[in-house]
Amino acid sequence: PSPISSKRARRPLPQCTLCSARPPRIRSPHDVEAVQPRQLALQAPMDVESTTKVASVSYADEVSAAKALVTGGGSLEGALQNLLVHEKTARLSADVGGTTELVTAMVDLCHEAKDWQQLNETIVLLSKRRAQLKQAVTAMVQQASKYVDEQADETLKLQLIETLRAVSEGKIYVEVERARLTKILAAINEANGDLEQARKIMQDTQVETLGGMDRRGKTEV
Repeated sequence: PSPISSKRARRPLPQCTLCSARPPRIRSPHDVEAVQPRQLALQAPMDVESTTKVASVSYADEVSAAKALVTGGGSLEGALQNLLVHEKTARLSADVGGTTELVTAMVDLCHEAKDWQQLNETIVLLSKRRAQLKQAVTAMVQQASKYVDEQADETLKLQLIETLRAVSEGKIYVEVERARLTKILAAINEANGDLEQARKIMQDTQVETLGGMDRRGKTEV
C-alpha cells in the first residue's frame, strides 16, 4: 500500500447517541439533581398507562333497611340520611354501580312515600353532590322521569318537570332526557291554550339533541 493511503485517517462509524451517551461530569451537588432525571429517562423502561376499575359494592341490605324504616312508620328523612352516608362512600370511591343503586333507591323511596316535595329536593341535592358520577345522575333522571307520566296532578307534574330540566341543564349526557321533558312541558302549555309559551319552550331544545332520540321521538318533536 502507498504511504498516502496508510496514513489516511479512517472515519468512525456513526453510533447511537443513546448507547454512546456518557454521564456528564458532576462538579457540584446541584449538578446531581440535574443529571439524575436525564439518566433515569435513558435507563428506565417505558411505562404503560394502566386503568384500574373499582369493584362495585352492593347496598341491597342498606336499601332494604331504609325501605323497612319508611314502611314501618319511620321518618323518610331519616331513611334518606342513612342512605346518603353510604352514597358518599360509594361516590368518593368512584363506585358507579353502588352510587347508581343508592341514588335511584332514594328517589324511589320519595316516590313510594308520595312526598313530591321531598322528591324534588332529593333530586337537586344528589345532582349537586361533590364529584357526583355522570352515570348516577343519568340513572336518577331516567328513574324520576317515569314518575312524570304517573302524576295526575298537573301542578306536581310541572314541578317535577322543572326540577329535572334544571338538574339536566348543560349536561350533555342527559340531553335526550331533557328534550323529552321539554316536549312534555310544551304539550301541557299547548293543551292549556298557551301556544306562545309552548313555542318558546321548544326553542330551547338544541337541534343536535334530536340526533340521540329515537325515530318516534324525532317525529313527535
